[in-house]
Amino acid sequence: MAASRREADTRIGQAKCPQSPTKVHHWMIPSTGAEPIGRCQYCGKEHQFKGSWGADWIDFDEAHRRSVVVAIAERNQKHKFGDKW
Repeated sequence: MAASRREADTRIGQAKCPQSPTKVHHWMIPSTGAEPIGRCQYCGKEHQFKGSWGADWIDFDEAHRRSVVVAIAERNQKHKFGDKW
């Protein structure tokens, strides 16, 4: 229990940014890379973020495009048979 308390205190301390109006970092994270490096918009501190499964974030654009194509195809199929969307 004490170790998790120290870990939480450390994370809270790392989140503090005196220059920020809210006193915490405001990370500007690029939309590319599996482990992008964010920069605080107030103090300039850098932090490396981890992807949830190591996939390149650019893959999300392709996945979104495919899901839109499937949704349009399903809508057209329902419309063809008179079902309401």
